[in-house]
Amino acid sequence: MKKKTIKQFCKKISLLLLICVGTSIAQEGPLQKKRRTSSMTPHIDVCNCANFINSVRFSHDDEKIVSASSNGTVQVTKKNQNNEFIYTFLIDKSNPNTSGVNSAEWNHDSSNIAIALQNGTIKLWRTFNETIQSWRENKCYKLMDTIKAHTDPVNSLKYNFNGTKMLSSSNDGTIKLWDLKTITSLQTITNPNKYSSFFSAGFSPYGTKIVSTSDGGIVRIWDIKTCELINTLNDHTIAGENAHSLLAKNAEFSPNSGGKIVTSGDLNVKLWDVRNCKQKLSFKDHNIKGDKTHACFVNSAKFSPIDRFMISASDDGTIKIWDRKNGNLLKTIECGRNCVKYAEFNHDNNKIVYSLCNGRINMLCNYQMEE
Repeated sequence: MKKKTIKQFCKKISLLLLICVGTSIAQEGPLQKKRRTSSMTPHIDVCNCANFINSVRFSHDDEKIVSASSNGTVQVTKKNQNNEFIYTFLIDKSNPNTSGVNSAEWNHDSSNIAIALQNGTIKLWRTFNETIQSWRENKCYKLMDTIKAHTDPVNSLKYNFNGTKMLSSSNDGTIKLWDLKTITSLQTITNPNKYSSFFSAGFSPYGTKIVSTSDGGIVRIWDIKTCELINTLNDHTIAGENAHSLLAKNAEFSPNSGGKIVTSGDLNVKLWDVRNCKQKLSFKDHNIKGDKTHACFVNSAKFSPIDRFMISASDDGTIKIWDRKNGNLLKTIECGRNCVKYAEFNHDNNKIVYSLCNGRINMLCNYQMEE
């Protein structure tokens, strides 16, 4: 009798457990299914630079990534034959730059890397020897030139389409155009607002114009030959009629025609028409109160290489992908509690690399946007 009673009791417990589990699955199933359909390829941890990452960029063939850090190191990352990430440093980790690095940029064919230092200098590196041994010994790249470019930190660098010229922007309130054959300054643009910095400067696709960003939310377009101011982007919905209310963090021309400019600053990303310098779109996530682009400060915004999408990164810990034509939000990528400093597509549009404020660089691989 006791055995039968124990068996009956066990059966009842089993049935109760099945009912509970079944109810739990029924309740959570749709939510889990929703999460799976909205999730993406796992975030791959590329590296931990153990310091604040100021920039991260794909090479032209998408095989390598260069990153610049506040601790003075510049790191190049790629995958070896075993599909493992390996690293090399332009300057050995044990002997980094005496100044932090704000930016590291590839030229058009990724044979050169230019780095912008916080002490006002620019360093130009060239591919020297990419054997496995040289990667281990940090001898892949050779320092070619050191330019005393500015009196204050260099904030950004940009090569032109064929790598013969470069723009540098600085806290000293100037933008300089450099001839990389002679390593000489061809033109200097001075900020009209005294004591105002230039955060970024970039070429139009054909190299005839320059777009710059400054504190105060000001975005300007310049003629590259005369260095004369062509126009200033104004948003008439905010005080001061500047492009952004606080500061304009970055701006760039659309990659194909250069007919559009994307800007990021405060909590917003905006798209502008170059011909009339009027705002064409403001990218808004309607799930956020006030219809802002992000819930916190936007650190970067970029066109995808095929010029169909936009990607933005924010202190709110998300990356967002937008339809460039209508401004609709296509994807929100959650990156945990860390703010996202920068994000960009690779040239084939199937990978996203991004840097976090905790010093890590992550990648989303085999990523495809829906048609």
